[in-house]
Amino acid sequence: MQLLCGDCLLGALLSLFLEPVYLSSIVVGSLYHSEHLSRAVYGRLNEIESLPAGYHLNQPSLSTITTPDTRKPQKAPSFACVWINDGTGLEVVNTNSGKLEAGNSCKLSKQEMFQKFCELSRTLPTGFAFDVQSTYAEAKALAGDYQHAKRVLYQAFEKAGLGRWVGKPLEQDQFLLSATKGGSN
Repeated sequence: MQLLCGDCLLGALLSLFLEPVYLSSIVVGSLYHSEHLSRAVYGRLNEIESLPAGYHLNQPSLSTITTPDTRKPQKAPSFACVWINDGTGLEVVNTNSGKLEAGNSCKLSKQEMFQKFCELSRTLPTGFAFDVQSTYAEAKALAGDYQHAKRVLYQAFEKAGLGRWVGKPLEQDQFLLSATKGGSN
């Protein structure tokens, strides 16, 4: 889960290396309504409290473009193009499965990103090194402040009467590093 708490944009693994990152402004194209947008971005969480150091409820500047386009609803495409400037070229991803046409993983898949994270963790003096027996969930659990901020966010949703956060299945994050690209580290 990427924590979007009053516009703190950070995932659990990245929070092991960086302080929280916040948006200073959000510009929306068409169909902008300031009251609705402010409520959606930060207004429902006025009661959030006890966040770890570095985390806070942010209230970015909200604005619209000066000449909004008219909305033209249409069905979303069943593919997405992914291009990373690494010399390997473009990937076309099936948006229903998240896989490439040949059935293998995209460069932006959770498994590929975890592999890159583990490679990076070995080059930095952070104290976070993962072996082939580390699961993605175990790595994310090391981000204590992030996990605490996420729990506080969920509690704030419940306290505000917005219901319980629906989480993804636990087994989704139980894959091993060895099951990622190449199986080695």
